[in-house]
Amino acid sequence: MVDRLIEFIYTGTYTLDQGGQATLLRHHSKLPRGLTSASYPMNLESALEFHMKMYNIGKNLQYQSLVAISHTKMAEAMLWTSKFGVGVGTVKKFVNRAYDPAQNVQDTDERADDTFGDDSLKELVVACVLRHIHQELWDENAIADFRDYVKAFPALEVDGELAEEEYKDLLKTRPGAKRAMKRARRGQQH
Repeated sequence: MVDRLIEFIYTGTYTLDQGGQATLLRHHSKLPRGLTSASYPMNLESALEFHMKMYNIGKNLQYQSLVAISHTKMAEAMLWTSKFGVGVGTVKKFVNRAYDPAQNVQDTDERADDTFGDDSLKELVVACVLRHIHQELWDENAIADFRDYVKAFPALEVDGELAEEEYKDLLKTRPGAKRAMKRARRGQQH
């Protein structure tokens, strides 16, 4: 983590190794004898979890630009880059971070100029859940498992219902619009 933080300080961003891992140290000065940079792998389920750890570092250090970059990388991973979606287990971890009061004790001083506070993280979680449900990236069992899990987080249920109501037209038209585009392309080919 510190290695990627140093990379961020110098470059304004951080990167993962090929395959979305953070296994190689890049910015170290000296390693103990007999060890290589590959001796320090991180135990992560996904690149998304790494971005969450960087987000937490940014929040704890009150390093707004790190919070912003890691939030952007989480949004890319949760909403755009993966056509297969994010696993329910990973989303549950994000629900815990965003909605569990015990996880947010240090972040009680939301300010108007705090543009990447935990409200933005909550919005990201809700958008991710809506994407996975409405684009059918999770099967029925995964959705049922997730719905059972979030019963412990009534604020998430409320936020989800409000977002679903606000964006109902967009959520309904997306699959229909996708089919219409396919039909239009097929019509152009003939």
